[in-house]
Amino acid sequence: MLSCAMFIMLLGQVAQAGSTNETLDAEIIVNCLQISDSSEGNYIVAIESVDESQPAPKQDKLDIKGDGTGSFVIAVSEPGTYNYIIYQEPGSDEEIQYDDKVYHVKVFVAQLESGELSVNVSATVGDNGEKPDKIEFVNKLKDNNSSRDGSSTPPAKTGDETNIPAFAIVGGLAVVAFILLLVTRKKKDDDDGDES
Repeated sequence: MLSCAMFIMLLGQVAQAGSTNETLDAEIIVNCLQISDSSEGNYIVAIESVDESQPAPKQDKLDIKGDGTGSFVIAVSEPGTYNYIIYQEPGSDEEIQYDDKVYHVKVFVAQLESGELSVNVSATVGDNGEKPDKIEFVNKLKDNNSSRDGSSTPPAKTGDETNIPAFAIVGGLAVVAFILLLVTRKKKDDDDGDES
């Protein structure tokens, strides 16, 4: 069974720049883990700016191979709240159902009293605004009914719906009836033999 989970360690990350003229890098780390024995695959994780006027990431896609690590870096130089979305692009392996979750990432940049910049990164997922501890993509295998997280679905029906217990009961009753028939016949033969 193949397993792969990618997650971004980002919640509560805080960094500081030395002065107001400096640029601060907000880094979002992405890991791809192979949880069980599997062939090494490529996984593409993408980031997009929600608003074109905000700082763009230095690279907008990460190509993660097997047990790999990468990071998105966003250079910020002004206080503000910057919004991004992170998602996994579907790969070319037709045996895999790729996770389609979309994470909404906020990069909060504040200017401290000292004039330094401070950055904090957080994320939500889904329509309910759930705040995950990590951003994680779980892919599923299509052909063997198992997901990469180890769960499974019930086995497929084979078409044989024979009711074996019913046949066993009928067979048992037939054996009992046969034995009764033999006992009754032997008793009748014994009775006939006593009369002669």
